[in-house]
Amino acid sequence: MILILDANIVFSSVLNPKSVIACILFDSENGIIFIAPSFLKLEIYKHVPRICKLTGFNEDRIHSLIEFIFSKILFYPDEVIPDFILNHSDEICAKVDPKDSIYIAFALFFESKVWSGDKKLINGLKGQGLALILDSTDVLQLIRSFKK
Repeated sequence: MILILDANIVFSSVLNPKSVIACILFDSENGIIFIAPSFLKLEIYKHVPRICKLTGFNEDRIHSLIEFIFSKILFYPDEVIPDFILNHSDEICAKVDPKDSIYIAFALFFESKVWSGDKKLINGLKGQGLALILDSTDVLQLIRSFKK
């Protein structure tokens, strides 16, 4: 199964590499292929100083951790998504959070779902009757169902 990663999942993994979220992301045998838009790399790297302050880790350690996390993710440029999907995604996210549109576009393109902890996005899409988001509890249940 393919899951699109929202930046908040990667941030959570960097901030707490021993968390359930990180363990899911680090487990290469859980049956999930993680995909993210390429810009997510820039988004994470621009927050390295803040991450260092929050974790108490030095920059070298944070960079190593980020690189390890990135090794678990397939990154694609936004350009792989056709314009009609981008436009549809923009419409879906217009009233929720336009900044999340690219994640929804990736989910539509890859016929997948987005793994996110963003409650505003989760609730906004549920309010539209769209089941495009999985939270961490959902992902954990999904993995358990694979192992049965």
